[in-house]
Parts: sequence; structure tokens; C-alpha cells
Amino acid sequence: ILIGLDGDTLLDDCIPSFRKLRYIYISKYNNILPFRRFFIKIKAHNPLQKFDKKEVGPSDSMPPWSLHKRNFHVHVVHRNTLFYEKHIAFRNHLRTNEADRLAYQNLKLHLAAMHWESENDYSQAKSAFIIGIMAKLGFV
Repeated sequence: ILIGLDGDTLLDDCIPSFRKLRYIYISKYNNILPFRRFFIKIKAHNPLQKFDKKEVGPSDSMPPWSLHKRNFHVHVVHRNTLFYEKHIAFRNHLRTNEADRLAYQNLKLHLAAMHWESENDYSQAKSAFIIGIMAKLGFV
């Protein structure tokens, strides 16, 4: 999920609202992507297995995929950023190009069925496809 904010809205103002909704704030990547706030909502595979942290900071580990399913990823950014522009262009392309949409759907279904050590490995596995689409759109 991508949420675009007006340029004068402070990104950190959204953090308390997401915490109330029981999202985990992932501040771990704020130094790399200072224009984004990232949140996840997870569900334990085993109801007795809890992840009690409300924030994952730079020195923290992400909730392990083997113990928790990620139900939602939310990226909050300003609309006037290249990050927002690229993600919206990718979304719009998939809405209008059935062949690429089905190829991406099949790739994601295939990758989702695999067991990953980290979320970065899963993301990396999609990157060649995404870079190809972004090149078509003139972003690479």
C-alpha cells in the first residue's frame, strides 16, 4: 500500500495513527529512505508466538518470515518524490498492460510459495522484472 501525502505534511505525524492500528513501524531503513515511513502488519503462524515490538529500529531484526505472515506493507511518502512517481507509474502500467500484469502476478505467486531467509531476498527476486518494466517506462 502506498499513501501519498501533501508536501507540507510531516511524515512522522502518521506514526501514532499506525501504531493505534497495531502496525509495526519499521524505522530501520529511515537513513536509507528518509522520505518514506514504512509500516507492516503481521500475524503469527502460531497464535502463541508473539512479536511484541512496536518498532523495528536500525539494530533490530525484522519479524522472521518463518514465524510471522506479513499481511500488509504500507509506505507513506510525499507525492512530490521520485519514489512516489515511480511506484504510481508501475501500478498504472500494470493496470493497462495485461501481459505484464499476469507475468508479475505469476512471478509473485511463485515467489510467495518459496521460503525466504529475509524480506530482502524476496524483494531482490522481483527486481529484474521490475527494472525491466521501469526501463520500458523510461525510469532506468
